[in-house]
Amino acid sequence: MAYCSRSDGGFLESAGYEIIMEEGTQAMTRVQVNPDLIRWACDRAGAGVAALAERFPKLPEWLRKDTLPTFKQLEEFAKATHVPFGYFFLATPPEEPVPIPDLR
Repeated sequence: MAYCSRSDGGFLESAGYEIIMEEGTQAMTRVQVNPDLIRWACDRAGAGVAALAERFPKLPEWLRKDTLPTFKQLEEFAKATHVPFGYFFLATPPEEPVPIPDLR
C-alpha cells in the first residue's frame, strides 16, 4: 500500500496496484479501489449497480473485493459513469456541493 503525506504531518493511505502475470498471457495491472467509491460512482451516474453490471460483469466482484478491476476496466468504468479517473484513487468519495439554483 502506498502512502502520501498531508500538510498536517499525517499520512493518507492511497490506492495501490499490482501487476498480475499469468503464464502465456500479457501482464495485467490490477488496481485496488475502495468499493465505496465504486458505489458512489454508480449513484452519481444515476445508474444502479445492476444496470452497470450488464456492461461490467465483474462489478459485483469488485464491490465484494473478490477481484480487483484492471487498469483498463477501471478506465472504461470511469467513462461510463462520467467520473474523473483520478477519483477512484481517493480514500473516500468526495463531497460535491449541490449548487443553489438562481431563480431570478
